[in-house]
Amino acid sequence: MLESHPSYLQAKKLFKAGSWLLSFELKDAENCLAFVDNLNIFIKATGLADSRSLIIPVAHTIFWEMGAQKRQKMDISDGLLRVSVGLEESACLIEDLKQAFDA
Repeated sequence: MLESHPSYLQAKKLFKAGSWLLSFELKDAENCLAFVDNLNIFIKATGLADSRSLIIPVAHTIFWEMGAQKRQKMDISDGLLRVSVGLEESACLIEDLKQAFDA
């Protein structure tokens, strides 16, 4: 959690470390699936929680059936990715993300 987040101090009191679950949004939503396809370590998934690092293109999987209008009302963009970090070395995961951004 970012220090600028209103709940940062509360989270720091409650949790020893950061979360293994995060989301981020690609600026170019049209390249969402291509980005995921370019990853080598992260595994494409439809659910989270594993010892391996997983990635879900949210709009294209778990929220696809609700349609674009409902996703838009819920602020779920086509470029939204949800990541579950596994036991791999963080440097390897960061490098995998970098190379996918550059592809």
